[in-house]
Amino acid sequence: MIKRKTFYLDIHTHHFRQNDANHIFIYNLIAGKDPCDLRPDYFYSCGIHPWYLSGLEQKWEILLQNSDLPQMIALGECGLDFQKKILAKYPESVQKEIFIRQIQWAEKIKKPLIIHCVKCFHELLNIRKNHSGNRWIIHGFDKNKEIAKQLIDAGIYLSFGAGIIKHPATAQALSKVPLHQIFLETDDQEEFSIEEIYQKASEIRGIEVEKLSEIILKNAKKVFGINFQNILHKYN
Repeated sequence: MIKRKTFYLDIHTHHFRQNDANHIFIYNLIAGKDPCDLRPDYFYSCGIHPWYLSGLEQKWEILLQNSDLPQMIALGECGLDFQKKILAKYPESVQKEIFIRQIQWAEKIKKPLIIHCVKCFHELLNIRKNHSGNRWIIHGFDKNKEIAKQLIDAGIYLSFGAGIIKHPATAQALSKVPLHQIFLETDDQEEFSIEEIYQKASEIRGIEVEKLSEIILKNAKKVFGINFQNILHKYN
């Protein structure tokens, strides 16, 4: 019996890695902080992060200049962060205004949003009510199954990372989320590889990692409009 090949799609990483026959990485750029020198044959997302909202107009120009490029397959990460230290610098009203502006731009150019959300899922869900047609992905989801259900019911995708290895409640949340609404990622951590995250996710869901890989590639085709499997075959 021929063993199926496993393909790994990492939908959100801050560490630049080269794509190969088994891996596709979506590299995240923070507008105004990271250099936006997009290389051909790589994939990117770019957004105005709620931690870095000063110099907004310059960052908005960077976003506009890059968001129509074919390599820029998503906007974000962008979103809301209601930790006290962030609110002291950027109040709720400021964060919401800039987030909604990016939502509206994503709608206009028809690209999905990769979302950062900390301590404000209720506010996020309220905003979602007016933008239910958008393709949203909560990146680095590490909360419980109750919050996961609210997001899933709102038509939002969840991307899981190292949290499924570190936090039992996050692993339990993954066990309940419909497979057609999940992604996997490494984010900014280097403790666990994308292979380890896929392996742990496959154990939690009780399916072969090869099957999980196929499901995630199918989800990606629906959300990003790209057949990553065909691209991976080009490296063989």
